[in-house]
Amino acid sequence: GGGAVGSGDARPSTSSSASASVAPASSAVDAAEPPTPAPSVTAAPDAALPSYAVGATTWTLGEVHDLGPAGPTTATRDGVLFVTLDGQLLRASRHGKTFTPLEETAERFAKYGRGPAVTERAAYWISADNRLLRGVRPGQEPTVISGRARSGTRVSALTAQGRDLVAFIRDVDDDPRAFVWGEKDEIVQVSADSSSATSIDIVPGKPHPHVLVLEGRTGMSPLHYREVRVTKRQLTVMPDEVIWVGPGSQPLTELQTLSQPEGETLALLATSRDVTHFGLAHFLVTNQGKTPDTPAWRSYPNGIDPAPVAAEHLCGRDYVVYATPTEERPRSPQELRIARVVSGDLAEEEVLARSRAFNDVSLAASEDGAVLSWTADRRTWGVVLGCPPPAAKPTSPH
Repeated sequence: GGGAVGSGDARPSTSSSASASVAPASSAVDAAEPPTPAPSVTAAPDAALPSYAVGATTWTLGEVHDLGPAGPTTATRDGVLFVTLDGQLLRASRHGKTFTPLEETAERFAKYGRGPAVTERAAYWISADNRLLRGVRPGQEPTVISGRARSGTRVSALTAQGRDLVAFIRDVDDDPRAFVWGEKDEIVQVSADSSSATSIDIVPGKPHPHVLVLEGRTGMSPLHYREVRVTKRQLTVMPDEVIWVGPGSQPLTELQTLSQPEGETLALLATSRDVTHFGLAHFLVTNQGKTPDTPAWRSYPNGIDPAPVAAEHLCGRDYVVYATPTEERPRSPQELRIARVVSGDLAEEEVLARSRAFNDVSLAASEDGAVLSWTADRRTWGVVLGCPPPAAKPTSPH
């Protein structure tokens, strides 16, 4: 498809919903169950799984479209971007409330990858052969930014001082470390030499952006904060701070963020709370790297891995979309829920879709709502959401 990658997107990426990479391990649900036909889409909340049963919602839902094979994908205002195993950028273009699906075979894609980070200028992702790539238009050959990038980790990007900044993870002597690339081909390390990195997000700040880095471990997982001072000529990283120590994490545990008023950042982490509880931890990080003593939690009835989360500013408000099990048992069916953010906390929520398991989710603002995409049942799905009425009071799924 033609058109620049970022053309028409509502704003540069300020949340990791527009983040990237390729081919983490498959989910246990998809690995254990045989392929199924493409599911029908119905509005019946009790429809038999694995069909997508869209629940009652105040959002105006378009038709759910089968966009192509499961793969590394990212929703944008103009459609859904895919990246292939050989490093190509493709787009399932959006036309109003419909999409033009890709006519590609599943063999071209990593089934459980992460889509590209998107700014107004370009898309950025890590290829299956460990290269950080930059693509300006779908169908054009991408350029190589860096080698030794870690495949299976998510990329984050934004624009500051007229330059795209890309946060990514690269191997240094086989240890994963966090780096930031600036558009003038400047790369700076943001991980301390004594620490590693498993997930990273770069977030706008006043006056400079900052980077949050999760150092995921099985015992405890420190969250690092580091300001990146940006001029038109140079990137300078300020001292590293550990601002929170979370519980142990899994290889697919990922940090998600969303910019808030007054320079604050909403941090979101779906992870184990303790040995018997799992949920979505969320808390505000100030522009000085301060956090509350304990985060708030939205509990899940059971743990899942991966546990996809996306966050974006839509329809004049902030929203978080996340997948959660519906029952307290292994292999429980899952729901895709959307919750409004109020004063840094998650308020009312609604069910948007149901499936056996969601492997990834992406959310992008559009002129009158949002574009939502997800991967499940070995396919990539997309739907256009219309804004809810301003005075609407969504009903809880329970």
